[in-house]
Amino acid sequence: MRRDRRARIDAAPLVDTAGHSVIERRKGHRVTEQSPPWPKQGPASYFPSIEKKYGRSIAEWQQVIADCGLEKHMEIVGYLKAEYGLGHGHANALVAWTLAGNTAAP
Repeated sequence: MRRDRRARIDAAPLVDTAGHSVIERRKGHRVTEQSPPWPKQGPASYFPSIEKKYGRSIAEWQQVIADCGLEKHMEIVGYLKAEYGLGHGHANALVAWTLAGNTAAP
């Protein structure tokens, strides 16, 4: 029973109530405002194609996410897919990066 409980704890998302990454907070890192060129790995690696395909900047997408009124990752992903026609990978990358506490320069 202890192993099952530990597995559930380890599988839980490491995000605090404000949506910030607990891992980053524990390591003492502060996430800062970022702008292109985007990293070549991780969620931000999708950003050039997201901006090109959907015609909005990452800062604009982050404002859409902030204004949607939803808090859970997959709810926001579903919203972006249904309301704006984003593909799953693009929506997931935007939400993951945003909920980790990152912001794009306008």
